Amino acid sequence: MAQIVNYFADDVEIIDGPFVVCQLPYGCGYRIEVELKGHHTTVLADYTIYQYLTDCGYPFRSLKKETMEKVVDFLNYHVKTKDIVNRRGTWVLPVLTKN
Repeated sequence: MAQIVNYFADDVEIIDGPFVVCQLPYGCGYRIEVELKGHHTTVLADYTIYQYLTDCGYPFRSLKKETMEKVVDFLNYHVKTKDIVNRRGTWVLPVLTKN
């Protein structure tokens, strides 16, 4: 199940990640963020992740929490199957990476 973090949260313990749903402030919806070692907050994902979501017809930002939970579960599944990997400290989709 996708983890939901608050936009202003620091030092979040990622339980089932690295991808999480970030709840944006002021009712602006939700977006995909990712844990990066050495950072005290979650951050925006690499462009290859957003490109992959676009190619698959998935949004990377939505007003619906349930939609973002499904997308995060989808991304975390691909981390477990090693389709998405941590390369030089950033989570990327290697088939869309030039180097």
